[in-house]
Amino acid sequence: GQARGDTLHLLGLLLHQAGRPDEAEPLLRETVATEPGFFEAWNSLGAVLLTLGRRDEAAAAWRTALRLNPSYDKAAANLGRLAKMP
Repeated sequence: GQARGDTLHLLGLLLHQAGRPDEAEPLLRETVATEPGFFEAWNSLGAVLLTLGRRDEAAAAWRTALRLNPSYDKAAANLGRLAKMP
């Protein structure tokens, strides 16, 4: 349910911030598999994927977040930054 999704998302974020994106990714993937409409989790997954060097997957995650919530500025900003990266 939603409480589990929130917990997994938070754990994934903490692992990402601790420099452990390889451990964060499966938690965030489980979050969006359980709650496909959880746009913040899609945004977080994008950040983890970018850290792992998987730009195309990161962009797809951010586009999903924006499709779910077109006014979600964080995902739009992430996509904008990605477009400017070499």
